[in-house]
Amino acid sequence: MNSLNTLHDGVNSSSMKLLVWNVRGAGGRDFMNVLKEHLRVHKPHVLALLKTHVSGTRADTVCEHIGLQGHFRMEAQGFQGRIWIFWDTSKVRLSVVQVHMQFVTMKVVKGRDRAWFFTTVYASPYNHLRADLWEELQRFGHELRAPWLLARDFNETVSLEERDHRGPKIAQMCAWFKYRVQNNGLTDLGFSGPQYTWMRGNSVSTLKRARLDKALCNAEWRGRFQEGTVQHLMQSQSDHLSLLISTNGFTTLRGLPCGLPRAHATSVVNTSPFAFGLMKAQDMGSFARNSAENRYHKRTTFSPTAVQAKKGTG
Repeated sequence: MNSLNTLHDGVNSSSMKLLVWNVRGAGGRDFMNVLKEHLRVHKPHVLALLKTHVSGTRADTVCEHIGLQGHFRMEAQGFQGRIWIFWDTSKVRLSVVQVHMQFVTMKVVKGRDRAWFFTTVYASPYNHLRADLWEELQRFGHELRAPWLLARDFNETVSLEERDHRGPKIAQMCAWFKYRVQNNGLTDLGFSGPQYTWMRGNSVSTLKRARLDKALCNAEWRGRFQEGTVQHLMQSQSDHLSLLISTNGFTTLRGLPCGLPRAHATSVVNTSPFAFGLMKAQDMGSFARNSAENRYHKRTTFSPTAVQAKKGTG
């Protein structure tokens, strides 16, 4: 087991994995089954869940079943809030730095390594509230002189290429988001896996897809974690894919998606997007019911350096 973990995580002792997921409800048995499988396979040091839709004693029960010792929970207030963060206290220390209705920023320390900062974002669907989000992020970022990673649902895209539906208003929104990202000195970590992280619609005519979820970092974080990268993981429990972030990259095994442990080699017959969601038998029924939607996902690999060489479309 230790040798497999070394192969999967790399040899850097400061290597860390974060799993971030917009779950659209954390109270169901199917959700817990899929999450437990993700935790077993990927063994993240930090777990962030958004849009959990449960609170009070029910939330206490869900948090207990997740089984990670450290956790912070922001309860929902209307359509805002709903951010839960968990961490393995035996491997990493997290402390809350700033709480906003659209994000939570934590200070991250592993062993004797220098601290860095992680912001989990759940951006509002409303433009004026997202403007407030970026004002707060800009204020924090301009005062920061340390590595900073931001991840999850920004509810926007930097270009029309990150969507399969377009229009003049969307192009204007892309330009606004791209300006915010660049003005804050942030860089997209890129990704491997399905091209889009969000999908809505139950037929070809109503289908809409976009890469709303991503990981951004400042120059200090990228300089420290030069191999840091993101995988888009498939699952059937949400209209958003989960993001698996590794500060040390993922080891590619021949014939397998990047980062998939060797132990699963015999159970994978192809490298379709289905391979990214490792489902237990009881989850396969709901997964199959969504197969009509899943086939519209494309797999790709995105490198931010390639995009920086192109003229922006926003």
